[in-house]
Amino acid sequence: MKIVAKIWEYMLDWYYKIDSKQFIPTSDDLKDKEVKRIVNRLKGKSEKETLTNLLEWQEKNIKYWDDRADAFIVLLLLALLSISFYPIPNSTKLPLIFVFAMFLLMDLLSVVPYIISLTIWIIILFSLIYSINFSIAN
Repeated sequence: MKIVAKIWEYMLDWYYKIDSKQFIPTSDDLKDKEVKRIVNRLKGKSEKETLTNLLEWQEKNIKYWDDRADAFIVLLLLALLSISFYPIPNSTKLPLIFVFAMFLLMDLLSVVPYIISLTIWIIILFSLIYSINFSIAN
């Protein structure tokens, strides 16, 4: 159990370190054609109009990602239901249900920590499955 606790602690430290970093654009990012196109589209005749355009654009993006987060939760719930009704051994079904349930609790605001945590959960899942001696009925 100490190994699992150490893995869990390492995973949380890594997640918080990556999640706390903010994206800072470089000069190459500012020279990108897509960025210039967005800047020209959001630029207004006055500073007030430009700020209004930026805030409206930001609000649309936040709403878009909020809608997608809800869809992801629904997808995970459907995956949980499908796993529970699919005829697979309980030794595999229970860890899968646990992993999907943990995904429901995760913070999905940033993609990189999610991918890292997904990878770590898969590693933990398979290490638990193969470290326990399951008796296979003949």
